[in-house]
Amino acid sequence: LKTKDFKNFENLGVISPGHSDNKDIVLFPRKINGRYAMLHRPNHWHKTWCDHLNATGQGPSWPCEVDNLPQNPSIWIGWSEDLKNWTEHQIFLQSSHPGDSKIGPGLPPIETSEGWLVIYHHVEFTETKDSFSYSIRAALFDIDDPTRLIGKLPHHILAPEMDYEKEKSSSIVFPTGSFVINDTLHVYYGASDKYVCLATGSLSQLLGELKNS
Repeated sequence: LKTKDFKNFENLGVISPGHSDNKDIVLFPRKINGRYAMLHRPNHWHKTWCDHLNATGQGPSWPCEVDNLPQNPSIWIGWSEDLKNWTEHQIFLQSSHPGDSKIGPGLPPIETSEGWLVIYHHVEFTETKDSFSYSIRAALFDIDDPTRLIGKLPHHILAPEMDYEKEKSSSIVFPTGSFVINDTLHVYYGASDKYVCLATGSLSQLLGELKNS
């Protein structure tokens, strides 16, 4: 949507690639090498969905060869000249543990002196049918080439622990927004798809752990 006054809006259309069943699109806060960049999670761009299509006889549509698709829904990056037409989609970050269900963007990437800080949501299967555990994780990418991974923590930085984070059949903390004051990183997150919460921590400590990882 396009607006000048937040009262009247012009609908510019859908920016998601066709048949991607896209989720969680976030934009980098500035152009990179003259182009806009976004992170997104296309639910249908993974091998498990490919197996489903083969079983149902439907035709696939992927941005790469099937063998190069991630096993589960993962984070992709796309590029645009005008914020409307997005091309050159490639895998940005994928889940790496056997118990993972999916990962996806959370916050818009945060520009730091060490690179782009990406705080994303991470979902694991649980022993209960149709139940998942949502946590928050972090990774660091090169400031000039955000497709180059610098470091990724092998553990979450926030997981459901409080009662209000575990009210549903799936325990959920989901990062949605952030800001930085001095060295304190503030992260807004949703809990149980019902509450808005705030977590804080040291930005320099987090960046140090990511560089060492």
